[in-house]
Amino acid sequence: MDNIFGDYARYARQKLYSKAIEQRGGFDFVSVDGRFRDGCLAEATSLPPMVPNYQPMLINPQYGMVLLDNAERTEYRKPKELPSHWLVVSFQNGVTETALWMACPNKEDTACTEARKRIVSIMAKLPSNLVGSRYKAHMKQALVDKVPGALG
Repeated sequence: MDNIFGDYARYARQKLYSKAIEQRGGFDFVSVDGRFRDGCLAEATSLPPMVPNYQPMLINPQYGMVLLDNAERTEYRKPKELPSHWLVVSFQNGVTETALWMACPNKEDTACTEARKRIVSIMAKLPSNLVGSRYKAHMKQALVDKVPGALG
């Protein structure tokens, strides 16, 4: 079944999105929901090897955002591979979790560092049972990678 998605995603990227992304630098927002979330997230955030000299991601690498619904599902591997210098928030309600990442151009980006500090401050004020596991895991890796602002 994943091969069916992969073929569809590659076709869509090559035939439908390539010119739009080339002209705009990527989508500002991608929502991942429904079936094949891991594959969709990978497609939105990975370099497509089948298209030479192509924009690295479907999302805009300069502050484009990716929303992942049902982020609590542990079978989704791709969120663990997203760069630790990206911004993230995730919230859970005991049943489901929703995560939102924003691409930062690089680890030293001052706008992202300031935003990260604010996010850390706000998330620290929330009851811990509402803070999503994707946020916690991402920030743990950001600390290991010494991402500016990860301590707040």
